[in-house]
Amino acid sequence: MNCDSYRQHLLQIELSPDERRATAEALRHLETCADCQRAIAQYEQLQSNLKPNEQTPEPAGGWNAFEKRLIASVEPRRASWFPQTMRLAAAFLLGILIVEAMRIIPSHPASPVPPSQHPTIAQATPVFTPQEIAQHAQAFNEVSQVFDRRASWVLLANNTNDVGVADAPIADHRKLLLIRLTMTHAGDPVASSDLVIIPGQSASLTVPLQSGNSVHYEIGTTTGDSTRLSLWAELQAHGTKQALGALATELQVQPNEKLTAGELVTTSGAYQLKVGFSQAPVASGGKL
Repeated sequence: MNCDSYRQHLLQIELSPDERRATAEALRHLETCADCQRAIAQYEQLQSNLKPNEQTPEPAGGWNAFEKRLIASVEPRRASWFPQTMRLAAAFLLGILIVEAMRIIPSHPASPVPPSQHPTIAQATPVFTPQEIAQHAQAFNEVSQVFDRRASWVLLANNTNDVGVADAPIADHRKLLLIRLTMTHAGDPVASSDLVIIPGQSASLTVPLQSGNSVHYEIGTTTGDSTRLSLWAELQAHGTKQALGALATELQVQPNEKLTAGELVTTSGAYQLKVGFSQAPVASGGKL
């Protein structure tokens, strides 16, 4: 690249003068720091491994058939456990179902904390209770039926819900993985979400924060008796996808285990990410 090409590239990035100088300093540091070079290489490899599918396949028979199956499979069982569901094209119908279900199944309340104390890590990331495991597995089963057994993951959170849909029905699996992601800042929880995912699948999801910012996750899982998670978390600025902080890690997890994934360091302080893990058995055919 010549001088004109470099100048045009920097102008297209739309950085402020301070941001441009900070970026230049970071690149100069990267040229001489072997640790940072390894960290960048690991991040690029992780992003490549967890690159989401850009195409969202339609349900079998089209969206009209999907809506009919949705109504037929859920409305007659309004009293069944269906605590939360997802968006996509049937967001309106699913929103109604969430309201109906929340009248029946209360969400798990956080443990009370005295006003003068910050929550401890154990309080911020509670262990999955047997009732939560059963509810989450049932919710995944309901969503999977609607999408012709092509649901690979379901996100259940207080302020957002989402689902991953594969191109074809997913082969029989013996269990579901339950992952609780809790982000804290200055000791206070700022985001908590539960992911139900089939072993061997990956998920790309975004969780909004009350501040207006959001946390974007790329999560990969493994099959087999021992579960390994590949995790990328990025704090993104409100209204944009500008990264304020990020972390990449791999975790070996066991059922009913809670552990620290790491910190996202930002100009407003460090954000800690805690991961809780459990699993739910699945009968033959992918049903509970």
